[in-house]
Amino acid sequence: MVRFINGSHLSQFMTLHSAAVYFDDLQRPSGYVLGTDSNYKVKESDTLETLASGNTQKAFIGKNHIGLVSGEFKLESSDFLSNVSGLSAFFEDIEDGSNFSDVDLLRRSSYRLLVAKRSDDAINLFSISNIGRESGQEHIAISLHQIIKRDHNTNKKNQLIWYSPCMPGYLVLGSDVPFSFDKAVDFNTKLLSQIPPNILEVVGNDYEPGPTHLYNVGFDGIRKIN
Repeated sequence: MVRFINGSHLSQFMTLHSAAVYFDDLQRPSGYVLGTDSNYKVKESDTLETLASGNTQKAFIGKNHIGLVSGEFKLESSDFLSNVSGLSAFFEDIEDGSNFSDVDLLRRSSYRLLVAKRSDDAINLFSISNIGRESGQEHIAISLHQIIKRDHNTNKKNQLIWYSPCMPGYLVLGSDVPFSFDKAVDFNTKLLSQIPPNILEVVGNDYEPGPTHLYNVGFDGIRKIN
């Protein structure tokens, strides 16, 4: 769950993120399948009264990038989509080491972002956060992976899955075989449909992830899968 607060922050990060590299018929890495759960709440900061809740798309999408969001956001209104969709204005030129501390919504929130950016020659995956980071690394884009067009390398450096079950960082998982696009979709769907029991004990046994939202980031563009 992403909890969006009109006021002071809380300290729960209840959103599932995942990303997997997929390969084409010639066994070349071709793009990423990204996904999140969809549960969210908006609460009034002083009374903690729930103003809105349900399921929604927890992502912002630009011409050549997409960002998945998680955390506690201090909003100016209870309208989730209008607040978070505005983040797309800041990430079109993202690269390793980019600093987003001047983005007002991020500066006053506790957050984690998974951002993919595509070009004609490469697709890059980044993590940006101000939680669980060493001093000086808050709000800094850290490169997680890169896919280069026409790369024929099918070794395990490309057979990777990133998974964050309601936690600040990302677990990196390996696959014994390259994923096809359909396999990447199926695997992400399973990862996002349930929370590991040890994590569920922390976030609460009544937490429901809600429907999964999946996205395809390839050399030909970005599209929502479901």
